[in-house]
Amino acid sequence: MGLNMWYLVNLSASALEAQNAVPRLRAWLETTGWAGAEREPDWVEGLCLTPGPRPLEHGHALPTSNLTLIHGRDSYSMGENFGPPPCPVCREVLDEDILFEAYSDWSDNDWTLEMQPYVSCDSCGEERPVLDFADENSRMAHGDLAIALYEWDHQDLFAAVQENFPGHWRAICSHT
Repeated sequence: MGLNMWYLVNLSASALEAQNAVPRLRAWLETTGWAGAEREPDWVEGLCLTPGPRPLEHGHALPTSNLTLIHGRDSYSMGENFGPPPCPVCREVLDEDILFEAYSDWSDNDWTLEMQPYVSCDSCGEERPVLDFADENSRMAHGDLAIALYEWDHQDLFAAVQENFPGHWRAICSHT
């Protein structure tokens, strides 16, 4: 048996922006009824909150669910569900080693969006930044700000966060 978590990662927030965003996110989540009281973190370190009345009333979360606001540099992937991505142009599957080598070199040095290495498709030559060369089954993300959800239907909440908090966001389901 594994653990399934949904993450919404802001790829563009700096460390300072992430730190400042956590209290604003918390206030907004509580005011809009998405989140309730603080509780001890269990699966993920960060500011852990219980579901508020909004997700409970609509069946999007259980009383045992949690939402964790995370700030601090980290990388996120699909865990055991990860697979090499197909090229968005020719659909040829990218060599997983090429993707991981580019990602590892970049994450060991400079994690800013502007400095991402580009990955190329061997078949058609399509070039994309390493974080964008992925599909729903091979997502990776890296950022200083994330929201983690455990036992929570993520779609409505993630859409509301993206609408109210600007940035380059990516949703990832991780299974470990």
